[in-house]
Amino acid sequence: MWQPGKEALRSYLYANILGWLLLFTANTTAYILLSVGEGWLVHVDVYLQGAFINIFLIGCYFWADYKSEKYREASALFHLKRQAHYLLLIMLFGAAVQLLLTLWHTSLLSWAARYVYISYLMHIVLFALASHIMLFTYRNLLFKKAPRRVHRYWTVFSYLLLATLIFNYFRLPVSAPPVWISLLVLGILAFMLSINLRWVAYLDVNEKGKAIVMIALAVFAYGYFGLYFYNYHQRNLLEFNVVYNVYLLAAAGFVVLYSILASLVLLFNIPISRIFESKLKDILAFQELTQSLQISDTEEALFENLLQQAYRTAQADAVVLEAVAPDGMSTHLFTKNISLTEARKVKAHIQNQKLYHALLEALPGSNVPKETLTAIPFKTHHSISIVSHSHKLGDLLLLRYADEPFQQEQIEMIDTFVKQVGVAIENKRLIQEIINTERYKRELEIAKNVQQSLLPARFPVTDKLSIQAISTAAHEVGGDYYDFHLVDESRLYLAVGDVSGKGTSAAFHMAEVKGIFQGLAPLELPLEVLAKYINQAVNTCVPKGTFVALSLLHIDTRRHTVEILRGGHCFPIYYSAAKRRVELIKQPSIGMGIVNSERFLQLNKTSTLTYQPHDILVLYSDGITEARNEKGEEFGVERLMDLIRLHAAESAEQMMMEINRAVNHFLQNRPLRDDYTLLVIKFKQ
Repeated sequence: MWQPGKEALRSYLYANILGWLLLFTANTTAYILLSVGEGWLVHVDVYLQGAFINIFLIGCYFWADYKSEKYREASALFHLKRQAHYLLLIMLFGAAVQLLLTLWHTSLLSWAARYVYISYLMHIVLFALASHIMLFTYRNLLFKKAPRRVHRYWTVFSYLLLATLIFNYFRLPVSAPPVWISLLVLGILAFMLSINLRWVAYLDVNEKGKAIVMIALAVFAYGYFGLYFYNYHQRNLLEFNVVYNVYLLAAAGFVVLYSILASLVLLFNIPISRIFESKLKDILAFQELTQSLQISDTEEALFENLLQQAYRTAQADAVVLEAVAPDGMSTHLFTKNISLTEARKVKAHIQNQKLYHALLEALPGSNVPKETLTAIPFKTHHSISIVSHSHKLGDLLLLRYADEPFQQEQIEMIDTFVKQVGVAIENKRLIQEIINTERYKRELEIAKNVQQSLLPARFPVTDKLSIQAISTAAHEVGGDYYDFHLVDESRLYLAVGDVSGKGTSAAFHMAEVKGIFQGLAPLELPLEVLAKYINQAVNTCVPKGTFVALSLLHIDTRRHTVEILRGGHCFPIYYSAAKRRVELIKQPSIGMGIVNSERFLQLNKTSTLTYQPHDILVLYSDGITEARNEKGEEFGVERLMDLIRLHAAESAEQMMMEINRAVNHFLQNRPLRDDYTLLVIKFKQ
């Protein structure tokens, strides 16, 4: 389709370039034919010469702008590759011109040496083209993820740059005040533009390496042109000297400055990128591990997956996993990068070392015989037990040839994998036990016991706060969930959740949520990061259409603060003892397993409240507020808030019992429509 604007611009550019080529040819002819010795018989008028060069530079400017505009939305690496291709062509053409003129000079009479000036004029053309190509390549990089002020800086810079073309009508030295003031202002703007390098953060390690090479090519090209022009400048034989062209000096200065700063930032970002990509690999490994926790997977598949993830995360030379069978009597070895025979020797050697050191501690000074097995080639080893509900499921042994300890971050991540797999295996064994029962009632009874065993029997008792909770399933089993992880005597994490659906499927997904929480909580992550990882795992583990409403709390009794991230769960209720006021803590949020991690964090934010002695925080599931009596009335949030206000002076346990009694009285023995959970936190001091 014909576009008037673009066609007009293209015609204007072609006309300018053609006009410059004609004038350039005439000017060059005058230089060649009318020069003798070391001087010039005819000098081209300075104003006419300025018009010649300005027409060409303006044509280059708009041509480069027009060509780069078409690729503005392309990736940063694409822009740098495109620039590199142009620079290679320009440098090859310049080298070819030099070679041809050198051969021509040697074959003609001595007066033909003046033809070397053609090389200088051609290099001005090539230098101008290269400068404009790089100028607009870096402009496109500048505008990536850039704020509005960067666009304003560029507009000012480009207008001032074009304004310097007026100096081409005068022969002013660089020391002239108008020239150096213009260069100073443009230099300041160039620096303000050059510090905007946000595009660097979006490149991976390999892309950063390629970008450094291509930017180095730009610096090399400028080095080539700089040496070339400096050589001619020293001879002082030029009718037109590019060294005094303010426009080209300013454009070149910006390009060189941006190239250097970009190279430095890329170099310093490579180590950070490696760390970031390593962490990303750990997260992907965690996601891959959670995918294997589906009910269709066997224990062998889980152990094999754990073996592979541990080998990759720890960067070990070999890994041995000894799994304990469900009967607790037999074991099975899984190995990575080591044979079964060698694995048994290594385990025996390590066991004998432990016995030897234990005997030395028990019988100091005695002649205990040393271990007689041949020394193993591995100098570093680390063992992690796979345990769930106090049952040992196996041992994971990490091995290295070098005497180099495993990093603490690697061990913590693998420990998270081990806990996740341990809970998953225990859940699979319990569920398998349920499946093997003969009758449906017995199956549901076992499932109910399993679910109750997954909920904490009691919370830690301290002199600073009291926590009580109760959970009742609408059927034999349900999807409501609460849990905690004690960090130290003053800090703990709490989780209260509700899995969508009912019955055994909800109970099974609830067990998965417990495994995810217990695996991640010991990492002591900020609530938003913890919620992000839980959301990733739920997206992976839980079938489409199923989600989890989960409130996460971090309580610090030393600072008297509670951080809350609601995650689609019911609004928490807070009672202020000093104000004797009950209020809902309202936060916009969405359940876990519905959207991806970036969108999830946009919709879920952490709020922090500072509590006072005797304040109360109550969390509950919608099974309480949506409970209906025989008249069809809902229990509602207002009744619950009134009960909290009424029993605020009582203990957390007494308040929980009174609310539970009120709900049962309201229902008048009618069956529950949904599972309900109630958790009461009373702050003592």
